[in-house]
Amino acid sequence: MEAKPLQLHSLSAVSALPRSVVSPNEKLVALRGGDSKAGRQIRGKKPAGAYSKLKSWLATVQPVSRAYILLAVFCSVVHLVGLPAPVLFSLDLNRFYEVWRPFTAVAYLGPPSMSMANNLFFLLRFGQTLETEQGPGPFAWYLLVQTMILTMLGWFLGFPFQAQAMISSIIHVCSRMSPMEPIPFQFGLMITSWQLPFCMLAIDCLSQQSVAPAWPHLLGIFSGHVFLFATKIWPALGGTPRLLPPAWIIRWLGDKPASNRPAAVKTTATSTDSSSSSSNSSSKRPQSSSSAGNGRSGSRRNGDDDTAAATAAAPRPTTAAKKATTKKKSTAPSDAAR
Repeated sequence: MEAKPLQLHSLSAVSALPRSVVSPNEKLVALRGGDSKAGRQIRGKKPAGAYSKLKSWLATVQPVSRAYILLAVFCSVVHLVGLPAPVLFSLDLNRFYEVWRPFTAVAYLGPPSMSMANNLFFLLRFGQTLETEQGPGPFAWYLLVQTMILTMLGWFLGFPFQAQAMISSIIHVCSRMSPMEPIPFQFGLMITSWQLPFCMLAIDCLSQQSVAPAWPHLLGIFSGHVFLFATKIWPALGGTPRLLPPAWIIRWLGDKPASNRPAAVKTTATSTDSSSSSSNSSSKRPQSSSSAGNGRSGSRRNGDDDTAAATAAAPRPTTAAKKATTKKKSTAPSDAAR
């Protein structure tokens, strides 16, 4: 059997340390080509379990989106264990006193399936994006308003569940933040952002070979656009904004992140500075013109004063000089006649 060569770099590294730090056992381990105590301790740590990984991942999700996702998973787990989930979670006018039904109706995605996994993915992606942009308080208020609108539409049209409509509503509002941004879609297609909810509608209709799956998408797009019109479009046209979040939910859950607010403040400050600078420049213009006018009038006055001073300083002609000048003027015509 061939002997294992010594690892000289480990021995040299150990010998370079002070004697008080290196014990004889560690030196022996280094001579045998082993590892140090710190390396053994690191290797001895157990890998993180699935529960700890799931817990750390949930901690990174926004709070309102996390609560909504956990509610949807809970409804599916109730169905999985054999309880009559559709009967417990659906809308029922005869049981209007069961106040949990409007909330479970917008969270029940059916039994665990690939369709449920896709819906949870879209809810996680676009719900987090919308909550990050708006803040936990406004996003929770948005979900409450959508729940009320979809509950009334479900009672009126006879739809017992609105979870798919809620997800379509979130996608529609989120896609309107940057409507012309190109995004990738299935089969390598590139679409603009505002087309995403309609493309998802078409995919569901093609996969189930029916027009019936289009109804939840249309209800979600309609309810999301009602909220968008009342809060964004109508105020942009000069109207009063509606459906704004109340102050208590802002105090409870928080407002829009500070990173999303300085742009508006900066724009306001810039416009204020530009208006003040323009007013200052307009106020300075008359002063400059008046100062220029004062300079011109002052120069005229100085010129008149200099002329008067030169006239006063000039020597006055004597009486004899005046008589001689008069005599020359009188004799000049007679000479010309000669």
